[in-house]
Amino acid sequence: MTFGTWQFIKSQDGSGFPSTAPGDALINLIYAVKPQYRVGPNVGWQMNSATAGAIRKMKDGQGNYLWQEAMMQGEPALLCGYPVWLNEDMPDIGSNALPIAFGNWRAAYLIVDRIGTRIVRDPYTKPGWLRLYISKRVGGAPADSRAVKFLKITT
Repeated sequence: MTFGTWQFIKSQDGSGFPSTAPGDALINLIYAVKPQYRVGPNVGWQMNSATAGAIRKMKDGQGNYLWQEAMMQGEPALLCGYPVWLNEDMPDIGSNALPIAFGNWRAAYLIVDRIGTRIVRDPYTKPGWLRLYISKRVGGAPADSRAVKFLKITT
């Protein structure tokens, strides 16, 4: 795929995950991301709570859960050794949805924060009253679309 286009891999099951070895889709997603984007403190998963509830029940061949709760309060849970951040803006598991994302979020997305705030006094306010308009400019945009991959639920 071309640079600047968000990339995905297919789950190969329209209802979500295959009944046999459902965690394989997650492992495929990890290794679809280039090695330089799989290391560092900003690498991890994003999914919503409903998807996390389904993923949390997945087990490996020995019956061990793929999802590991955090050992200390304030730390994120781990899925296949990477942290999970819940993002309720992600879609639920469903046909043609992209419910799970994995990658290096600092490399993938850039947040731009302009220094300072702007304050403008309203000269037309009722006498004896003061009205101020305060604004701050913040924006963001994809920086490197190769740093994150999505899992697409396919039929």
